[in-house]
Amino acid sequence: MDFTCKVHFVAGGHKVDPPSSLTYSSVMSCDSVHIAFLLAALNDLDIQAAGIGNTYINADVREPVYFTAGDEFGEINKAAGPDVWYCAKRKQDGFEYYAYTLIYIDNILVISHNTRTPV
Repeated sequence: MDFTCKVHFVAGGHKVDPPSSLTYSSVMSCDSVHIAFLLAALNDLDIQAAGIGNTYINADVREPVYFTAGDEFGEINKAAGPDVWYCAKRKQDGFEYYAYTLIYIDNILVISHNTRTPV
């Protein structure tokens, strides 16, 4: 998987002159994706992928943009890899596992027993 070109397009490098102080966006590794797929298969978990449109990392904005997880998300922890997050969950049958959210620039991958509810 070679996403080098995608980084430049998503960051708007072809349209916007990037500032010298901010040109970095961390991304999950291919190994993180492979491990997440393995965990999903071993624990009978769903996989949901989504893309965020109009992402321009270096574009000027009028106000700060950020996300704060609500209480329904529970305790969210950063995993070993960059942009891999996990939290403890329990299936209806009592099986305990970790749900994962992996982020690659403007793409999100969710691994959970029910990907239609917050991870």
